[in-house]
Amino acid sequence: MILEKYCPCSRSTPLDITLPVLKDLALASVDYISNVKLKSHTHLCVPLELKTIVRAEVEKLPTPKAANNKTPVVNFTHSYTVLFEVAPSGGTFESRLLYHEQTKQTQVHSDILRVNLYGQTSSCIQDKYELRSFCYCISYHKKLQAERSTSMVTS
Repeated sequence: MILEKYCPCSRSTPLDITLPVLKDLALASVDYISNVKLKSHTHLCVPLELKTIVRAEVEKLPTPKAANNKTPVVNFTHSYTVLFEVAPSGGTFESRLLYHEQTKQTQVHSDILRVNLYGQTSSCIQDKYELRSFCYCISYHKKLQAERSTSMVTS
């Protein structure tokens, strides 16, 4: 089943960002960034952690029927869109996930998008443009920490 993000027929509902399922979904998204997107770049990038959930919405998906048209096919029941911020980079990402209410099965549905600027924080990634929005370079982080400790000493 292909779901279009801006389909006029979709009916998403804003959610209370303190719902426990949203934390699980945001953590699944951060895990996907770390263990799928940046898997071969862990030596260059600082591990990201969930900082906060900014916004979330859900859409209930139609239940597909099997060939006999009676038995529901086990599939995802909801589509969630979660906007979240990570530390230490301050990156804000939007993730779309499919979720099955009974089994708690989760799947990242489409590319996770960074919605704020990242500037020079990913300059250590030269060869993979699509990874720059995810990586917060260890070298940049160390440089920033050194600058902060120097400015605290001189203050």
